[in-house]
Amino acid sequence: MLEPSGVTKEQFAPVCVIVDKLDKLTPEEVKFQLTELKLGEAIIKKITDTLSIKTLAELSDILGPESEVSLENYI
Repeated sequence: MLEPSGVTKEQFAPVCVIVDKLDKLTPEEVKFQLTELKLGEAIIKKITDTLSIKTLAELSDILGPESEVSLENYI
């Protein structure tokens, strides 16, 4: 999900470290740290929206039908 969203290979591991700390960081701190990695606002929104989902249908809605990991590819 990260790479198709615009996260580079170099940013991947640091993004995962930040995501792993979501329960310990405020939403503002998460956004700040992702911004420090030079991620754009749209990418940050997609990451944070995706991490707040509760169902696979919500994931499909966020990622869109063109995504490689779209739910439509698995039905």
